[in-house]
Amino acid sequence: MSIRKTYAALLFALALLWAARFMNASAQPGKLGTVVPTTGDQLFPYLQAGSYRTFSAESAPHASAGPHGLVRTFINPALEGSLAAGDASHPVGSAAVKEMYRDDALVGWAVYVKTQAETDGGNGYYWYEVSSTEDPSRVVAAGNGAPTCTGCHAAGQDFTLSAFPLQ
Repeated sequence: MSIRKTYAALLFALALLWAARFMNASAQPGKLGTVVPTTGDQLFPYLQAGSYRTFSAESAPHASAGPHGLVRTFINPALEGSLAAGDASHPVGSAAVKEMYRDDALVGWAVYVKTQAETDGGNGYYWYEVSSTEDPSRVVAAGNGAPTCTGCHAAGQDFTLSAFPLQ
């Protein structure tokens, strides 16, 4: 291969790496692929694709301490780092995805994403729950400060109820 072709290939590879860094930038610098969408029209396909399954997770479904039935929780690196550090408040971008099960079948998801530095009584989180894996119209809750969610989650460490380290 000529020097010109080698140089062109190197520049192309660097351009691809640079583009990948910004196309899927993270809520936690240096961690690609950890941004959880905060609109239902983007979040539902994200959940269907299982994009969150690269996050740290509980080992198996278990009975929820709340109204969700059988659940398995996944936490992104921003939330995991905050929980590990024992932070009183989680950083913007911290997220958890709770898979909800019935008879060993995945039947929906409950999600929260911190959207602002101040928790503000739960208004600093985007909350989302859908009771179907196929029908995006089966939304139980969606939006910042959703009272259906904040009522229970207020008891947690910055609205996080899941035990840490994950079991």
